[in-house]
Parts: sequence; C-alpha cells; structure tokens
Amino acid sequence: MSTNFKSGLRVYGAPLLPGYLGNIVVGSVFFVDSTSANKSDSPSHGKIKEKPFATIDYAIGQCTANAGDVILVMPSHAETVSAAAGIDADVAGISIIGLGNGDKRPTITFATAAGADIDIDADNILVANMRFLCNIASQTAMFDVNSKAFTLLGNYLAEGTATGLTFVNVTGGAANACDRAKILHNEFYAPTAGNMDRAIELGEVADFVEIAHNRIIGDFDDAGIHNPTGKVLTHLDIHYNTVHNLLTGQHAIELVSACTGNCSDNRLYSDAYATTLDPGSLKCSGNIAVTAIDAGGVPIPALSDVTDNYIGTDDADNAAATTNVAANEDGSLLERLEQIQEAVNIGTGASLAANKSLVDAIGSTGSVLSYGSGSALGAIGTTFWVKKTLTSSAILQAGVDVTGVSSGGDLFVEDVNVLADATGLAAGTNFTLETNNVKGSAVFFSTAVSGLGANTQIDLDSASVISKTTVVESTKKIVAKMSVADGTGTGTVDIYIKFRRQSAGATIAAA
Repeated sequence: MSTNFKSGLRVYGAPLLPGYLGNIVVGSVFFVDSTSANKSDSPSHGKIKEKPFATIDYAIGQCTANAGDVILVMPSHAETVSAAAGIDADVAGISIIGLGNGDKRPTITFATAAGADIDIDADNILVANMRFLCNIASQTAMFDVNSKAFTLLGNYLAEGTATGLTFVNVTGGAANACDRAKILHNEFYAPTAGNMDRAIELGEVADFVEIAHNRIIGDFDDAGIHNPTGKVLTHLDIHYNTVHNLLTGQHAIELVSACTGNCSDNRLYSDAYATTLDPGSLKCSGNIAVTAIDAGGVPIPALSDVTDNYIGTDDADNAAATTNVAANEDGSLLERLEQIQEAVNIGTGASLAANKSLVDAIGSTGSVLSYGSGSALGAIGTTFWVKKTLTSSAILQAGVDVTGVSSGGDLFVEDVNVLADATGLAAGTNFTLETNNVKGSAVFFSTAVSGLGANTQIDLDSASVISKTTVVESTKKIVAKMSVADGTGTGTVDIYIKFRRQSAGATIAAA
C-alpha cells in the first residue's frame, strides 16, 4: 500500500477531506494504535492501520518536515507521558489527528514527573481531537509551545487524579517564537481547588495569537486565560470563549500586560465584575459577565461615556442631543425622562436651583413639612398659624412671651383668636398682645379681661380696646401682658395668631 496520498486518502472506505482539519493529505499517513495486537515502533509498521506504531512520538520521528505528513491516532489509543518532552513534536508541518468521538478519542495521560509534557518544537503543527489527562500533582504544563503557527483544535484537557498548574503554555522562551498560535474549539476542565493557575498561559511576546470557541472551567489561581507582566502580545484575538473561574476573587481572563488586539463575544463567569475581565489594551465588544447563579449577564467592560451613548456624552455637561425626543410618560426611557423634565422645568422655564430637590421645592416629604426659603410651602404670601397656651397667673404686667423671635423676614399678622377655658382669666384690666418692633405702635390687640371669662372667645375684629393688623419685623417677637395688675388663677387661654409671609421662608414659632 502506498504511503503517498497525493490523490487523497480513504480511511475505513471514507475520504479524508480538508474540512476544519486542513488540506487534503499530500504527504505520508502513519497510524498509531496501542490497542492493536500488531503494534510496534519499528520502521516496518505504521503505514497501514492493521500494523500501527505503538506511540505517537515514534510516529513523529518517521515524518518528513513540511511534506504534509499526517499521524492518525486510532480510537481508544492510550499512552502515558512521564517525562519532559515525552512526546516531542519536533518535525515541522505535521498533523496529529485523533480518531473517534467523546471518550473513545485517543487519551494521553501524564504521570510520574511534574515536568512531564508534550513539547511543540517545530513550526506549523496541528494536534486535534484527542484527550489529555493530568495524573501529576502540580504538573508544570501539558503543552509547552515553543514554535510558530501551532494549532490545538477540538481537544479535551482535564485534571485526572491530580491537578496541574497549566494546560497550555504559549511561551517559546523568546519573543515571537510562538507567533500565529491558534487554540480553537477545545475544552479545559479543572474544578478541584488547590493547584491550577491557569488553563492557557500567554507567557511570552507573540503576534497574531488566536484563542477562540473554547470552553474553560476551573479553579484558577490566576485566570482561565492569563498573561504575565511585561509580555505584550500584539494582534491577539480572543473571541467566542466561555470561561468560568470557580475561585473567589480571580479573573476569567486576565491580561496583565498591555496586549493589543481584539476581545469579543466571550461569556465570562466569576464572583465579581471587577475581577472578571482584565483585557490589557485589547479592543472589547460584546463580552458578557455573570457573577451569580440565576442572574442575567451584563456587558463587560462597562459601556464608557462616549458621544454615541445616549445616556450621556463625554463633556462637562454630560449632555446628549435629544432635540427630537418627545415627552411621553408611556414611551421609551428617554421619552419618560423628557416628560419628567417638562414637569419639573415647566417646558422652557427655569430649572431647580443648585443643590435643591423636589422635596426642597415642594416643602414636604409626604410626612415632614418644610417652610424654608425655596419651598412652595414657605413662599411669599403663604400663611400659617401659631398657637400658644397661657395660664392666667403667668400673664404679668411685665409680659410673657407668646412667640420666639421671627427669622427669615417680616411676617404680617392677619388675625388673632383667643379662646378661654371653663375658668377663664382673672385679675388685671386689659389683656394685650404687642410686638417689640422697632417701628410702629407696639400693641395691636387689646381686650377687657372681663370679656375672657369662662368659655369665651375673642378674635381680632371683636377685641374691645384695640384691634388692628400689624407686622412682626424680622428678629422680633410677640408678648402677652396684663394692664393694672398681674393675672391670677389657674384658668387658661389658647392664643391663635395667623401670619402671612412677606419674605420667602420667613417663620416664627410659639415660645
């Protein structure tokens, strides 16, 4: 049987087509199958599936560089790698392709030494459709990538009986040694806490590396995809990956260096948005972060304040051009905001003053009233009543305070009502109310004590001696007095005085 398949290869009667695995085979094809009774790592084997090689590394050694050679690893093939470079892909341009589906794919198990790994030491190598399991505590890395244009496609990499440190290390030991590496459609799984640092480490300067369509789940001390300080990758493209870091406080993707390129449409999971994605200097679009079960995703990084963002633009006023937005309480968010603005500002009217809220303007929180300056309840012309209860024996010729001093401006006294209890006032001749104003006459209400006997009532219009409106000047007060003699007895009167504000926020309270 010929080993040169320039007219195409048929495996089990079916042609090997290019598909996602590459071009039609033009070089030699070698078979590897540990389950075959006729396996042997000898030059006379490997060319037909009935007489396969026993190991992948031996098959690599039989390939010709850059001739398009393909190594087909048969279903259920099993192999153990127990030393550094236990499999050394050191022949350029070859493809190592596992056959079979699911758990029937070829399985490589790493054991014995922490340094046991597969080295990629030649350019343009493809490894596809295989399973790789870690049985070594703190394995340094499964794949040590040291050459250009390596492709890892459609594989399963997972912890077995132990957890390692890294699944794939794209490093090369020198800048640009691993340019154009591609890690595509793989599954990485390491849920056990304790060792794993990252699934993919971008450990050295490289150009045009692509990481796409991978599923990464693990308890990673660093991140599912990680890049260390000072190793700036350019044209890096990370897209359509699902990355779930189970470790609290750690990233799904963390590029510590200012890598440039694209980070788009990834689905990322961690316990906090702040530690989900660090994109270095990648341009980001369409990435979604989730931090809790039963929660919807949110864009990450958060949308910045730019001119295309109609929640606000990047200027001092954070203004958006909303000229054509109609005020509509049943419309979109912007239309409802416009409707609120119309209600607050009365169309083109003045806005609220600085550091003022609607509560300040209205003067009520719904349970607490405020009459300060700027409040609708405290506006010029608004009225309010003050009540003071005095015992007859407390009303002296020298006077007793009915109110404290006023504040905020003058107050016009519109009316007075004095209501006596079942006993009323005793002694004295006239009961009077007066101010300590600087201007005008002091007494504005005076009535005979005899008219305030049991259960009587006298207002400003019915006072028997003096009856007139007045003004309480700002910082002044109202005093009650008896003429001729001090009051006696335990009778009481309730004194009601109605004020109208002459200045916004002017107020006075009972003494």
